[in-house]
Amino acid sequence: MRLDQTLTAAADFNISPDSAIKMRTRYLQSLLAQWVAYIDEKINEIPESDVMAIINELNSYKRYSDNKKTGYKPDITEDMIQQARDYPIEALFDFSRGSRIPCPFHNSKGPDLSLHAKSNTVRCFGSCGKSWNSISAAMELDGVTFKQAVKRLAYANN
Repeated sequence: MRLDQTLTAAADFNISPDSAIKMRTRYLQSLLAQWVAYIDEKINEIPESDVMAIINELNSYKRYSDNKKTGYKPDITEDMIQQARDYPIEALFDFSRGSRIPCPFHNSKGPDLSLHAKSNTVRCFGSCGKSWNSISAAMELDGVTFKQAVKRLAYANN
């Protein structure tokens, strides 16, 4: 769950944001305790990606709390970055005729840009050989900075 989702749920259930974050943090800490049990070989399996997702979520709550204490309001938030990453990359390119099109980042006539919808990325199998996610593609296509691309995609995704 992302920070914005936790805050929305808090508002929906008429709970203070701080209480919702504390409840979610306690839950995530219990999940990390399961990871410790896995390390101690008391349980068989916990995917490492789940642990990283828990740690990233806890870090976002910590940054939110720290920013709230200091009154700092970042230009872009972690939630905005995630929303920009989630922006469907096929909306940035015209893949209407199939999964490959000419790469717009170099002179190309052949269909060498391939869509990877599952990972929300594209990759050029032509002369440049690069890969892009939604943010990096928007940066290169529009000639904008990381912050500008995140703002455009995050607001477009709402």
